[in-house]
Order: sequence, then structure tokens, then C-alpha cells
Amino acid sequence: MRWTIAHQLTLLVLAVLLPFAALVAFSAQEDYRTEQARIQARALRLAREVSAEVDQFIADTGALAEALAHVPSIKRAEEPQSSQLLGELADRYSYYESIFLTDTEGNVLAQGGDDVTPPGNLRGYVRQTLQQGGTIITNPIAPRNTGRHVFVMTAPVWDETGKPFGVVAISVNLLRLQEGMSRADLPDNSSVLIVDKIGRIVARRTDPEHWIGRSALDSSAVRNALRLGVGVSEGDFVDGVRRLSGFATAQRVPWEVIVGIPTDEAYGALRRELWRSMARLALTGATAGIAAWVLGRRLAQPIRRLAAGARAYAEGNLTHRIAADGPEELAALAHTLNHMAAALQQQMEALREARQREREAGERAVAELRRLHSEFIAVAAHELRTPVAAAKSYAELLRRDDLYLSPQLRRQALERLDAVCERLARLVRSLLGASRIQAGRLEVQLEPVDVAALVRRVLDEFGACDQSHDLLLTLDGRTCPATTSTEPELPGYEALGDAERIEDVLVNLLSNASKYSPAGTAIEVEVRRVPRTPALAGAAIEVRVADHGPGIPKEEQAAVFERFRRGRGVTAGGVGLGLYIAQAYVEAMHGVIGVESTPGHGATFWFCLPAAAATPAGAVPAVPPAETPVASATAPSPVVSV
Repeated sequence: MRWTIAHQLTLLVLAVLLPFAALVAFSAQEDYRTEQARIQARALRLAREVSAEVDQFIADTGALAEALAHVPSIKRAEEPQSSQLLGELADRYSYYESIFLTDTEGNVLAQGGDDVTPPGNLRGYVRQTLQQGGTIITNPIAPRNTGRHVFVMTAPVWDETGKPFGVVAISVNLLRLQEGMSRADLPDNSSVLIVDKIGRIVARRTDPEHWIGRSALDSSAVRNALRLGVGVSEGDFVDGVRRLSGFATAQRVPWEVIVGIPTDEAYGALRRELWRSMARLALTGATAGIAAWVLGRRLAQPIRRLAAGARAYAEGNLTHRIAADGPEELAALAHTLNHMAAALQQQMEALREARQREREAGERAVAELRRLHSEFIAVAAHELRTPVAAAKSYAELLRRDDLYLSPQLRRQALERLDAVCERLARLVRSLLGASRIQAGRLEVQLEPVDVAALVRRVLDEFGACDQSHDLLLTLDGRTCPATTSTEPELPGYEALGDAERIEDVLVNLLSNASKYSPAGTAIEVEVRRVPRTPALAGAAIEVRVADHGPGIPKEEQAAVFERFRRGRGVTAGGVGLGLYIAQAYVEAMHGVIGVESTPGHGATFWFCLPAAAATPAGAVPAVPPAETPVASATAPSPVVSV
């Protein structure tokens, strides 16, 4: 079917009506949602009311057990006073099946209520009560061949000397929970269900004898309640009926209370009203569309002579112009179309020029990428050449049979060969790390890490490689030894992070400082606790590495963490990945990293990690004073950076 002006005018009228239709539909939908929210809130309120009934029942039972544990005759197990008291309480409170007193081995000393065997593993929950030293409640118990389902609440009993004497236990039949549920004001055909954390039915409002003790995990309503704890959802109930379920968690017992209202009764009238509103809206739209279509057919005839010009424009002939004659409205339309064609010509020309500029920019970007790639290959090859040549020379030395090597010299050669191999491994690891970061596959294992101890160990190893700089370690403003041989206890410096990644970050910062600091100067490392960091919204452990190099100009500081970025006039080795990898590692551990520098006065790189535990206010670790520490060793260290 060809689209005519009549069709378009019809669509125009419908488009004009569309906002009003949308407003009506939105209003109806909001009314529906408001009513739906009210119904859902009612279901949730009912669930909380029943949950409160259960919690109150449990609280009253616990209070009774604790009160009995302080009665003198109970604490001394005096008979027949103890049994008489327990019997009177069991008779007064019919919802208690039995109340009994046991010794520490689970032997019943006194009992009141039904003459039934105490349920479950008596010794088990007696021992658990005495171990915890407080009131406990057992999981639902179903004694064999009794048809009963109970739970037991116990409280410890201490004798006059304060030693554990036994427990007071109250056995409650789960059928008693039906009383609280039956009092709830629920709609017709509603259902109330109480389940434990494994989905087993503890109580049900209707037909409880048939349902108590059965698993309800095949019900989507129960699964949602166990997964969410508190809320509202729609799903199948245990009886297969689809219901709107509100559920809440009891506070004193690990049970979920679920109130289900049949969806047909909850939403039936609401959905019918919504459908009626939609039908009225559709009828109004259809009437308006028909009227617009009839009017459009009458107005379309005089406009058709403009179709040829419009068709020419559609075919791309923007040089064509329509004669501006006829009625004023049509002349204005022709003039507008001509103006549009001229504007399109200009835009097409501008678009062609923009595409040409974009093509040239793309070619320049590709050329720059190739240059960076070539530079990276050259730098990486240069960095690999030296350790590979050293490894080859050591290997050739060890393979010579005509040359005698003393055991000390052979061991020294092997140690240096191992250090060279480790340096190569670190270099490859850095390259792989950069690749993983770029691919979004970086993984960290977050756990408490003693940052002070880790920094000291890294300084000890780094000092073995760098004999030209002094390494200074400061903990919260106090200088301490940088070697691990005399490491004191340093509490309060635990951060949440990955120890291996933190070590890589620190090594990269130390190597960067060593690379740019003149020989004989000091590299200062400070570890301190920060009570509150705005960037991390909490306590943090901060590590600062300061050098005495030339510093970084302010305009370059924002780019030092980019890949392959090296300072101007840099002659030291490296492929420009160290700071890039350090930033990625710190941010992956939910920390922050930055740099502070003034040209000519060195640079300070720092990073903060969230503290693993809050440090007590005013607590300062005892750090013994030490001389200016200089890490030293004779064996080469495996610490190396890119």
C-alpha cells in the first residue's frame, strides 16, 4: 500500500493525540501500580503481624525458661517442689507440651505437663545450652512414631556456687502456632505458612497436621522468601495455587512467615478496570483516526502537484526547484522545500569535507599507533637484550669443562643467573599484566595484608639490588629499621588487598624512584594510617615513596600513569608500563594512587588502600628509633620492575 497525504495526516492526528493517550495510559498504569502496591503492602503487613505474633510467643517462652532457671527449688532440684511447680505451669499454659529439668548429662530430674519422652537428642541441646551459657531454641523436632512436631527452648541453670547444674527446657507443640495465625485478619482463601531455613514447614494455617514437617521447596513462593528474607512476590504456593505472597523473617527464630493471597482475588477487579480503561482509549483513538483519514483525503488533492518535486528530492536531485505558485499555503510549502534542498546541498558538502578530515585524522592516528608500536618493540627488545646476554654468558661460563670454577664462584654465578632469569620473568609478567589490564581480565585476591611488614621485606630485598641509594622507612612519623632481621611488632597496619599486587606496586614505585634519583641520595618510604580518606570513605593505610630526582612538571603529572608514557629526556631503561600497572592494581583493590611533585624538588608517589580493621583511636605502634637505614645484601634480589 502506498502512503498518501491522507495516511500521513491521519498519523499526524494520531500523533497529536498520542501524548494525551499516553497521559491517560500512564495515569491508569499509575493507579494500577498504586493499588497493586497497596495490596502488596497489605500482604507484607500481614506477614509482619504474624511474624510479630511468633516472636512474641518465643520471647514469652524464653522469659519463662530464664525465670524458672532462677527459682531456688529448681536450682537445687528439690522434689516434689520442682515437679509440682513445673506441672502447675504446664497446666496453666496449655500450649506447652511439657516443662522439664535435666542435669548436665541430660538426665531428667523433674517434669511437668504431658508424660512424654523429651524430644530429640536431649544430651545434644543440653550440652549446647551449657556451652553457650544462654537461652537457645532447637530446630523443629519430629520424634519417631509419635506424630508430634515440636521445638524445645532451653535455659541454663547454675547452682549456688555458680557452676552449671543443668537446664530448664520447655517443649512446644508446633500445632500451637496455629492460634496466632488463625487470629490474623486475612482475605478469603488466603493461606499462612511458616517454614525454617531449609524450607521445611513449621506451621500452616489450614490443615496443619497434614503439612507440618514436609518440605516446601517445590513452591516458588517459599524459595523467594528464603532467598529474599523480607518482601513480596508472586508465585505458586505449597498447595499449587498462585498467590501474591508477603513474607517476613522472625527475629527470634530462624523461620520465614509467608502470607499468600490468591492473585485472582488480589488483582481481579483491578485488572478488569485497567482493561476497560484501555478499551475506551483504543475506541477514542480509532474514532480520531477515521476522522483524520476522511479529512486528509479531501485536503490531499491540491497538494499532489508538489509530489513530483518531492520525489525528485527523494531521488537525490537536490538541484531541482519547485515553482512557488498556487494558494498561499502551497506556495509557502514549495518555498520551504526549495530552501530545504539548498540546505541539504550545503550539508552534504560539509559532510564530505568532514569525512575527508576524519579520514586524514584516522590516517594520522594509525601512523602514530605504528610509531608507538615500533618504539615499544625497540624498547622492549633493548630491555630484554641485556638480561638475555647476561644469562647466556653465565650459562656458557658454567658449561665450560676446561675452566675450573671454585664452589663459591660457581654458586655466585648460579645466583646471578637466577637473578637474571627472575628479572626476565618479572619483565614478561609486567607485559602480561598490562595485556590482562587492557583486556579487562585482571584478578586480585583481597585479604588482610600487613603493609608495614610487606614494605620492610621489599625494602630489604630492593636494597640488595640498589647499593647507590639509602632506603629510609618511616611509620607514622617514626623512623624504624628497613631490614627484616630486627622487625618489631607493628600492629594496626593491615590493609585489605592482594599481597602480591601490593608488592608489585611498591617495587615499581621504588624502581621509578631509584631510576630518577641521583646516586647517593635517599629514597624515603613512609607508611601511615589515615583515619578517614574522602576518596575511600573510611580508614586507610597510605604508602608514600619520595625521591630527590628532577621532579615532574605539572602539565605531565596527569599523564604519568598512561601506558608507554616516559618523561621528557629520560635515558633510564624501562618500557613505560610500571606506573600504568601500579594504577590498575591499586584501583582493582579499591584504592587510589597519585603523585605530588615540584620540578627540581623530587617527586612523591603515594597510594591508599582500605584498612582491614579500624585502628583504635590514639593507638600508636611502638617503633624503636633507628639509625638511618640502608638495606644491603650480597646476593642479588629478585625484585625488578618495568
